[in-house]
Amino acid sequence: MSVVNPAQVKAYARSQLQRNKTDRLDAALIADFCRTQHPDLKRQRDLLTSIPGLGDLSAAKLLAEFRDIRHFQDVRQLVAFAGLNPQQRQSGSSVRDYPHLSNMGRASLRAALYMPALTAMRYNPILRAFADRLRQRGLRGKAVVTAVMRKLLHLIYGILKSGQPFDPDYVVKCSSTP
Repeated sequence: MSVVNPAQVKAYARSQLQRNKTDRLDAALIADFCRTQHPDLKRQRDLLTSIPGLGDLSAAKLLAEFRDIRHFQDVRQLVAFAGLNPQQRQSGSSVRDYPHLSNMGRASLRAALYMPALTAMRYNPILRAFADRLRQRGLRGKAVVTAVMRKLLHLIYGILKSGQPFDPDYVVKCSSTP
């Protein structure tokens, strides 16, 4: 999603020597304009689709939801933006509740992460091992999926910030380097 000045689109249409005006031509022109105002978007989509579990549609939804990753100074801000950060309720000795998701972030971002998290639990070696460890610790299905959604968001943030595609052996390479 992009919000641009309509005068810019009109000037772009003139530069393309477009003389006709129909809805179909306008839609194609606006799409072309956005493709050329955001050249980095394709690279970001390619980086996201390098993560097993994320496809083109999921990557497009995620990029549209959090727009520019540079707006977040660290991954915790992105996690809070998505509403995947834990919230504790405790007061004195009488009120002790289990931690829950804050859900104060974007529900649409959580929805965009749900199916990729399910797929990643099956096909992404890092997230599959992570989910298995959580199940062995006694976490139930929904809690595991939510934790995988959060971990997937960590992967997305790291990959977009570094500009490097997903590497399932990254942890092994880093730990074996002297």
